[in-house]
Amino acid sequence: MADLVLDVTEGLHCAACVKRLETALAGQPGISAVRIDLIARQARLLLSSGGLTTDAVLVRLRKYGFTVRVHRLEAPAEDIRPARVRAVVAAALASAAMAWAMLAPHHPASAWLQVGLALLVLAWPGRGILVRAARSAMRLQGDMDVLVAMGALTACVHGIVGLILGWPHLHAESAAAIIAFTLAGRALESAGRARAGAAVQALLDHQPPQAIRITAAGDQLIEVADLALGDCIRIRPGEAVPADGVVEGGGGEIDEALLSGEPLPVVKRLGDAVSAGSINRLGSLVVRVTACGADTRLSAIAESMRAAAAAKPPVARFADRVAAVFVPIAIALSLATLLGWWWLGGIDGWRTGLVAAIGVLVIACPCALGLATPAAIAVAVGRAARAGILIRDGAVIESLAGVRAAVLDKTGTITTGMPELAEVLCAPGCDRATVLSITAAAERGSEHPVAAAILRAAAGLELPPSEAFAATPGGGIRAVVGGGEVLVGSRTFLVAHGVAVATADPSGPGLVVHASANGRWIGTLRLGDGPRSGAKEAVARLRGLGLRLHLASGDRQVECQRVAAIVGIGDVRGELSPEGKARLVAQLEASGDHVLALGDGINDAPMLARASAGAAVAGGADIAALAGSLVVDARDPLRLAGDAVALARSTMRTIYVNLVFAAAYNLAAIPLAMTGRLDPAWAAAAMAASSLCVVGNSLRLARWKAPRD
Repeated sequence: MADLVLDVTEGLHCAACVKRLETALAGQPGISAVRIDLIARQARLLLSSGGLTTDAVLVRLRKYGFTVRVHRLEAPAEDIRPARVRAVVAAALASAAMAWAMLAPHHPASAWLQVGLALLVLAWPGRGILVRAARSAMRLQGDMDVLVAMGALTACVHGIVGLILGWPHLHAESAAAIIAFTLAGRALESAGRARAGAAVQALLDHQPPQAIRITAAGDQLIEVADLALGDCIRIRPGEAVPADGVVEGGGGEIDEALLSGEPLPVVKRLGDAVSAGSINRLGSLVVRVTACGADTRLSAIAESMRAAAAAKPPVARFADRVAAVFVPIAIALSLATLLGWWWLGGIDGWRTGLVAAIGVLVIACPCALGLATPAAIAVAVGRAARAGILIRDGAVIESLAGVRAAVLDKTGTITTGMPELAEVLCAPGCDRATVLSITAAAERGSEHPVAAAILRAAAGLELPPSEAFAATPGGGIRAVVGGGEVLVGSRTFLVAHGVAVATADPSGPGLVVHASANGRWIGTLRLGDGPRSGAKEAVARLRGLGLRLHLASGDRQVECQRVAAIVGIGDVRGELSPEGKARLVAQLEASGDHVLALGDGINDAPMLARASAGAAVAGGADIAALAGSLVVDARDPLRLAGDAVALARSTMRTIYVNLVFAAAYNLAAIPLAMTGRLDPAWAAAAMAASSLCVVGNSLRLARWKAPRD
């Protein structure tokens, strides 16, 4: 038994396509099981001996209209440029055809240009749709390609006949519009798949390509791929850790934001574990390798992102679900109309029946049905962008509208994401300005987040000159300020240098550092990461939308509980790894909840990829933005997340109204066309009017306003 994984590069677009692919493979000799992943565009086959060979499987699928290749781990990223070019060309030609139809309908060249532009759209950008639809039709299978092709071809044929017979209204531009909307949606799908692959690759890029291996002959620069378990490697200041391991010598401060999301580096000493992709900010480390290559924690996170993206359910498009039955019913009704009139009226009835049959096909043309979803989504995406919400995949709107739970990251999402000076305790004879100016001058040579926070707090103060800066990993810093020695660091660090700290550490949350000048304690500073302005109100609004809220963070549980109590979140999960956050989302979705995940860090990427709707905070880690299906402005991410849910729900209500109208239009108009009392030209006009109603209803979303308490 063996697995055969195939990449389906063309022909797999909707639920009906999945069924067609399963039909092509099911029951074939040697194929024990078939699993189709619509999101990843993959088919996984369980093969047994004595059945079809791989080449035979590929040939069979190509006969069914699928372009496939054997999956390779090193396969290049999907090239989305052809899909984008086809969509842009179709949109340009369709816009030109519609402009002629609306702005210059009586111009002598208007009719010819409308038909000519529609034919151009069908001949090149829409050629693939027509070819796949023809293959499906020959196998008596209805899918989205057949539905789109039927609508486009009917509109185009009506335009050609109208051009020949001199009808005043051709409606050929509808053919171009149907193809343009369809190709635009598929270009977005291609971009989404490419973005998912880019997010995984960006995460893996944090692992350096080379490492310094310590040998008996001295340090040796090697490729990371050549590392083996038990090797000892040297990690210098500023370098990324190339593999998982345990500290065997030295010491340093490691930036583990990749894994925890927390901005402050973590002190690493003998016996402490380090992970690939984290950054050594200070000190030199000797690390014994315990995992490398695909076995590192970084690779595990990347794999969880791949699995999460593949686990997303396909968007339940109404047109996809009805395509398999709508297409044959429409064709059958048209043929029944033709044969019925012939049987009732002979040759005269045949002529009447032919006109009536054309009218049925025109009325059955799924223009309104095809526009119902993409028109509303297109307007909603534009309205969201104006509000500070970038929707990177229009398909997420359906998932976003159905969310019933939200998993919120703490640092950088609920809080500001950077240490800020919260409190200064001054020694007798010192004031706040003196302590801040001396401490900031000493920290001027440091790139540590604590130094940055102190320097921001001292903005506007005149700082004395400083020199001879030196840092001790896990302890503090020393500098000469105004000719005297200044120490800034932990209580242990100052005591080790003979300085007595004459106060207890502040009781508030956050990081505490002490400062001394010329051997005398001058003050204590507490730094914390507080909630964003308006966070409490935004959290209350999310609850008002019916969402159950969960705080998930890599920070300490006690700190998470403090922030959650301030903003009003009951369920708190602290000290979570990136995989732990993704598991929390998976557990909530397994219980029946659609989940909105909101975060800004690299460690949030697996959670964002796994959630039904992943919202990344703009300005955070690029990987998080790539993994999320929408991005919200960093100035007010919690409020905008609520706005995104509210807009998505309004959009889905609009889509449902569009679909009901489109279906009702067909149900009411088809019987009228079958009687022969509806001229094909009037049928085309009614078809166009139904599309205009759908578009007009969708345009109401452009005036949508976020509800405010």
